[in-house]
Amino acid sequence: VRIKKVRPGEEVEFWIKEIKDPNRIILTQKGPDPEIVGYKEFKAEYENEDMVGKIKDIKNFGIFIELKNGIVGMMPPREFKKYKERYFEGDTIDVFIKKVEPGEKKIYLKCIED
Repeated sequence: VRIKKVRPGEEVEFWIKEIKDPNRIILTQKGPDPEIVGYKEFKAEYENEDMVGKIKDIKNFGIFIELKNGIVGMMPPREFKKYKERYFEGDTIDVFIKKVEPGEKKIYLKCIED
């Protein structure tokens, strides 16, 4: 819903889209992307933590692992190389959440050695 005419004293709902500097805030009527909100919450709770995940897919460029709340992270092949013969799609694996980038919808993982 777009607001065409707003009068002083009327109540409207906006979200902060971006903060340019302390004196400039960009607002939007469009609510936040629920998927990005999920990544932000995941980052706040689990970044730099250990977690058990489920291997969803193994590709040449990375291993995709489903984590809590259905969020999928990726482990680069160099992190997985020495475990390649031990793990397969569908297996559970212990990982370390190295970095979460909500805006990019990316989670970087490291395999935890036994």
